[in-house]
Amino acid sequence: MFENTNYSVVLVKQGEIVPSENPKIPLPTPLFLTLSLLPTLPEVQVNIKVTGICGSDVHYWAHGGIGDFKLKAPMVLGHESAGVVSALGPGVTHLKVGDRVALEPGICCRICEQCKNGRLPANVTLEEGALVEPLSVAVHAANRSGLKAGDRVFVFGAGPVGLLICAMAKAAGAAHVTIAEILFGKFPDIASTRLDFAKTYYTDFQVLLERAALGEPNIEYARRTARYILGELGEELADIVIDATGAETCVQTAFYVSSG
Repeated sequence: MFENTNYSVVLVKQGEIVPSENPKIPLPTPLFLTLSLLPTLPEVQVNIKVTGICGSDVHYWAHGGIGDFKLKAPMVLGHESAGVVSALGPGVTHLKVGDRVALEPGICCRICEQCKNGRLPANVTLEEGALVEPLSVAVHAANRSGLKAGDRVFVFGAGPVGLLICAMAKAAGAAHVTIAEILFGKFPDIASTRLDFAKTYYTDFQVLLERAALGEPNIEYARRTARYILGELGEELADIVIDATGAETCVQTAFYVSSG
């Protein structure tokens, strides 16, 4: 038997999160997509066991939103999850109660092979299953980059996704992987701690970058930073550059450290 209770962390407003024991979880029904243009498909109920903390969750908590998406009502945080199937909706045949699964609660096509997969092998822990979603981001980024054996790869951002991209690069046969992290204004120790870990995790060289000077145009910062990376540090131009920060300055710097 599984608990039919939804334990959640709810973001009430910017900077305020509260634990919540929500009412009973509704049983699965084949009607969950009736408001979309997609075919009505069956669903399952999952007893969530592990949920990772995404950078977007932190942004919602710290800033009340991310990009154009703003918090307008209390919201349950977390979307990188793994758990155990606790109930089946009508028509479900590829899963059974007790199956351990990884999930991404966004609405996708639910028809292709990738959408239908999700059952975890016995040797994969639920904690590892919760990392399937960020790993999929890294795999997609590496695949889109055209990365091939022998390439020199430069990754901006030493958070979980950036580190996973480095692992993907090495798995694809990259000859050299460099990772860079920018100093955080209020939390300078975070960047150095991330790079210390990166030294032990599929990277050949680690770069700690300063923030832009007050009033310095982004493009000037990008040029100055590239000169530092290629000049003082002696790094070669990279065949592949991947940004895992979303910072405009990193995207601009990427053009100056890329051989393409």
